[in-house]
Amino acid sequence: MKNLQRYLYLVANARRRELLPYIYHSTHGTVQKGTFAGTVIVPRSMWGDGDLAAKLLGVYESELSSCIDDAVDREPDLVVNIGSAEGYYAIGLARCLPKARVLAVDVEPLAAEITAANIEANKVTNVETIIQEVDTAWLQRCLGKNTNALLVMDCEGAELTLLDPKKVRALKQTTMLVECHDCLHANLTEIIAARFDASHEVTTIWQNSQGAYDFEFMRPLSDCDKWCLVHEGRPSAGTWLYMVPKQ
Repeated sequence: MKNLQRYLYLVANARRRELLPYIYHSTHGTVQKGTFAGTVIVPRSMWGDGDLAAKLLGVYESELSSCIDDAVDREPDLVVNIGSAEGYYAIGLARCLPKARVLAVDVEPLAAEITAANIEANKVTNVETIIQEVDTAWLQRCLGKNTNALLVMDCEGAELTLLDPKKVRALKQTTMLVECHDCLHANLTEIIAARFDASHEVTTIWQNSQGAYDFEFMRPLSDCDKWCLVHEGRPSAGTWLYMVPKQ
């Protein structure tokens, strides 16, 4: 069964690579809907294809859209995106929050390089790229001077170490949107939620299916092709925590 699953995954990704030029041509390399509609995405990625088709269609992690809208409405003056990859969230939020300082943080130099290309394509001036191995001391220094910061985190399990309110006191006054990698550490979502239950209103978001049927140019494609374009290849259903300070 595992061999078959691996085969299907490889075939789906191969077909998606074949379809990506069609998606780029049809969308003009621009996100079509959602909070980040109008964001330009250059055709480069730092791993796989970076879910570029789903991002251009505006359905990538669309279950987070209401939380992102709420976070934007809070008008944070600092946005810290840890695990920023190609800058999809950092630049999308920078466009929504032109007065905010946005930090796109990743450990990979290629991430900063592609993010810089996306910054130029979108003509945003409030995003800084940082190549940094983040620890709790760095996070406290970064967030400590701000009372209205937004932390967006996707760091492959490092959230277990970094999201420690005893070591990073500033987290108690920070709005957070965190992808929890329970596939790497059992019960990670519950562990992190419990840490902030007293200080934050905590919402758990579960991964939902992504729709690819809302576009005229997608109609000629088969159901299998539509699925190939938007599947995220997760080993199990993903979860996120959206945490807003109570005071």
